[in-house]
Amino acid sequence: MEKDNLAGSGELSFTVEVLEEIVNSSEEDSSSLLAEFIGVTIVSGYIRLTHSGPELIIKTQRPVSARRIVRLSRTLFDARIGPLIYSENAFEKWYEISISGKILFDRLSKLGILSGLGGVNIDALKALYKKNKNFSNSFLRGVFLVGGYVQNPKQGRDLEIVVSDERVQKVLADILSSEGFKVGTRYRKHKYYIYFKSYEDIKDFLRRIGAVSASFKFEDQQTINEMKNYVNRQVNFEKANVERIVNSAIKQMEAIIIIDREIGINNLTPALREAADLRLKHPDLSLSELAKKAKGKITKSGLRHRLLRLEKIANELKKKRKGVGEAWQ
Repeated sequence: MEKDNLAGSGELSFTVEVLEEIVNSSEEDSSSLLAEFIGVTIVSGYIRLTHSGPELIIKTQRPVSARRIVRLSRTLFDARIGPLIYSENAFEKWYEISISGKILFDRLSKLGILSGLGGVNIDALKALYKKNKNFSNSFLRGVFLVGGYVQNPKQGRDLEIVVSDERVQKVLADILSSEGFKVGTRYRKHKYYIYFKSYEDIKDFLRRIGAVSASFKFEDQQTINEMKNYVNRQVNFEKANVERIVNSAIKQMEAIIIIDREIGINNLTPALREAADLRLKHPDLSLSELAKKAKGKITKSGLRHRLLRLEKIANELKKKRKGVGEAWQ
């Protein structure tokens, strides 16, 4: 999975391109913004107590996401934003955004997302889903904002959502499944992953969170991959067909050489002699092409029968020394 540069220098990764697109194209009405913020909080939020009161801490790995979270916090709650803290350990690097204010805690507590000082309440999420029909797309945008990774379609087919809690993983996987997405889950390097299994689901998810251009890139790459697969299948089929023709021709020519050495081709019936002469003169042709070279009218099936007869005669000639010969005319 590709990871973008935290400092934002150099060429943007595809994940950051998607984030830039969804941030710039997202709806700005208060209900959509709130659903997006809830998605952010569910995936990456926790409560920290300080001497001045509780703070909601949001962790994110990318500057574009950090900027969006700050904007959401100020727009929705007129919240106070603490200094942006950059941290890292052996497994990851991230920014921490501290958010505080009475309106923030009052609104999220009323929705059940924050349960007092107990932290983020994942159990409230399904209830919110049932009550709000227009909740899902904005919520999923927030989830991707802090937990999403998507591989450049030119390099592969991979979209994941990463969370640090198994319960969050299960609830999100259930929600995505209820939305019609085919997803799987796994645990790796102290993180819980939800991954999408098909091009169609990746494209649909990207469209729903507002990354329409990114979805089109996946669609274009899917078309290219299908064309490549078709060409490869045709090439492999032709290769196998050529190998069959070559192997059959070699076997037939070996039989004709044995017959010529043992009894002479001229001693064969006219029909078999013509088949032998055709194969010796045109070792590279298929049966269909070889049949067209015959003087008389003969089908591909008829020519095959004559060549198989030549192979049988050759086998009988090899056995003849052991006294088990058979008529060959």
